[in-house]
Amino acid sequence: MAHEGGELHGRRRGREMDSVNEYLLNMARRNAQVYSKNPDVRAIAVVGSVATQRATRYSDIDTILLYEKLPQRKMLEDAMKCNKGESWQILSEDKDGFLDTYRVNGIECQFAHGLVSWYENLFEEVFEEYSTDRVYHVVLYGLKDALPLYGDAFIEEMKTRIARYPRELSVALVNEHLKFPPIDELRYRTMKEDSMLRYYEILTKIATGIMGVLVGLNRMYMPRNFGKMNLLIERFEVKPENLYQRLNTVFTQERDTSLAEIDRLILETANLVEVHLPEIDVKNFRNSYLMKLHPISAEESS
Repeated sequence: MAHEGGELHGRRRGREMDSVNEYLLNMARRNAQVYSKNPDVRAIAVVGSVATQRATRYSDIDTILLYEKLPQRKMLEDAMKCNKGESWQILSEDKDGFLDTYRVNGIECQFAHGLVSWYENLFEEVFEEYSTDRVYHVVLYGLKDALPLYGDAFIEEMKTRIARYPRELSVALVNEHLKFPPIDELRYRTMKEDSMLRYYEILTKIATGIMGVLVGLNRMYMPRNFGKMNLLIERFEVKPENLYQRLNTVFTQERDTSLAEIDRLILETANLVEVHLPEIDVKNFRNSYLMKLHPISAEESS
């Protein structure tokens, strides 16, 4: 009976998510219709949880708009009014685009307005120069699952280009994140730290580095954050065993136990790099990581 109850709860939750996704997607389509009337708009797509059909009742709607020429502020405000929005704000603005937000029926709707030329430069920087710029990767992470709302062919062409992940980019991303302080130094820094905030800051930085290496190793793009880490890890084909559970427990165990687990995860991740990207100098990394500290003696300091 308990099993049946669990299945029933799962089906109800699934139907609820489907209903929420449909509601938010329809709202995204209505919003896009207003912007698509602008002749300078090349394409519009929804990204994030609405595009991947994982939205909840607390999700917002993230939409990207690509222009040949950027709109004036007045045009953005008019579009907001046509969509019956309220609480309009421009969150950022530069020569390449705007990021604005407003609420429709209580739902937060964010719009990233950018030039086609900026996206073309992004593609050149990432796929020809192998840039690891976090902003570029966050954009590509969202675009890879984008759901076209206007200019479908243009969005699908971009997604096809994103899927052609060059090996050189994987190497660049792994090299960017395979930089951990020696384990002896980690022990010293974490054990002496009285501030819990600083202690967790150190752990977070190390965990983020491990995830960064694995993102590159799996030929993926860095997300804005790891709020949905379980879903990202599910998509990893190459990873340490029980990675999600082990990373989570690092933040709840005693310091000695947590540090021992971090140490194992770093070395297991390095082993995977050595197997799948042999052109990376993992031996040199290990020598540096396992280097012993030699504290200054009292006699030497006097």
